[in-house]
Amino acid sequence: TNVTKVGRRVANQSEIRGKRVEVSTRANDVNTIGFSNALAYQLTQRQQELRRDVDSTCLSNNASVKGTDAVAGQTAGLAAWLTALDVDGNATAVAVKNTHHEAVGADGGWDDTVGDGLVAAATPGTTPVALTDSGIRDVQQACYEAGGNPDTLMTTPAVKRRISEFQFTDTARIASMVNDNPSGSAPQRKAQGSVDLLLNDFGALTLVPNRLQPAFDTDNDIAFILDFSYLEISFLHGYNVVPLAKTAMSENRFMFTDWGLVVKNWQSCGAIYDIDPAAA
Repeated sequence: TNVTKVGRRVANQSEIRGKRVEVSTRANDVNTIGFSNALAYQLTQRQQELRRDVDSTCLSNNASVKGTDAVAGQTAGLAAWLTALDVDGNATAVAVKNTHHEAVGADGGWDDTVGDGLVAAATPGTTPVALTDSGIRDVQQACYEAGGNPDTLMTTPAVKRRISEFQFTDTARIASMVNDNPSGSAPQRKAQGSVDLLLNDFGALTLVPNRLQPAFDTDNDIAFILDFSYLEISFLHGYNVVPLAKTAMSENRFMFTDWGLVVKNWQSCGAIYDIDPAAA
C-alpha cells in the first residue's frame, strides 16, 4: 500500500498561572502561633494553592485559547480533549465509544478540519442521568480497543460514593462484611462500605475520588477512565518564586508556572459525561 498521508501536529496551548505574596515587615518580625516566619508560611500555602489550581484545570472542560498581546493563553482541560473523533474530525465507526453523553451533550476535542489548531470544549447535556455499570464497561472497552490500558476511574466524591453504594446492593451481589483476623490477634469484624477496585473484562480500575475535580456543568459530573501513560503535564517553566521590589515595609514575591496539558492519544482514555451525582 502506498501511504501518502503525512502526519499532523496536534498541540495544546500553554498557560501561565501565578500568585503574588505580600507580607509586612511587622508580620515577619512578630512571634506568631504555629509558624516562625510569615513570609515562608504564606509562600508554602500559596504554592499548594497554585498546584491545586493546575490539577483542577487539567480535568476541566476549558477550551484552549491562543495567547496574544491582549488575550492570555489557556490550556485545554481533559474534559474538552476527550472525544470519539479522529484528527480529521470524523466520528469513530464503532458502536462502543470512549465518550458517553446524555442525549443533548456532545464531544469537544481537537478537529484538524477547523484549521485553528485549538481544542473545543465539550457541550454539557441539559438533563444529567444516572451513572451505570454498563456505561463504565463500554468506555473501558473502547479505550482498550484503541490501544489504551486504563487502570483508574477518577471522579467527584459524590459519584464515587454512588459507585460504592451500588456495589453493595443485591444487584451487584458483593458482600458487605469481611473477617479481619491478623496472626496472633482476636478475630475482628469490619463493616466495609467502600469499593476501591473494579475488575472488569479489560483490566482493573482503581476508583479515585478527587475533591479538586470540577463539575462538568451546574448539576453534571464526569467519571474519567484514564491510562496515565498517554497523559502528562508539560512545563516550559516549573514552579518558580521570584522576588519583587520591596514596597515600603512589605516583602513581595511572585510565584508562577508556565505549563500545558499533553494528551498523546485521546481515545486511550475515556469519560462518562452528564452524570447526575444525586441519582442512584
